[in-house]
Amino acid sequence: MRGLTPVATSQGGRVYYVRNTKGAATLLPQRVAAFEDFLGRFSQQTGLDTSSIGRISPPWTYQLLAVLVVALLIGEIMVLAVRPIA
Repeated sequence: MRGLTPVATSQGGRVYYVRNTKGAATLLPQRVAAFEDFLGRFSQQTGLDTSSIGRISPPWTYQLLAVLVVALLIGEIMVLAVRPIA
């Protein structure tokens, strides 16, 4: 491993590519369970500084989306239950 290349995303986030000695780049996964542990092991094994790397989005955003989806589904079921079938 030779280094990390930060790249801005169209949504305003930042992703990182891991460059090897041959110049090839691989996307560093940022949506994994136990992300901080992953970064620590990655940094230890590669010797690369990962202190500035964070998640693409925090875990609570996925939880909020799940709650909103359930609320929408409950709303749809209630509307279908009340509305007479034509």
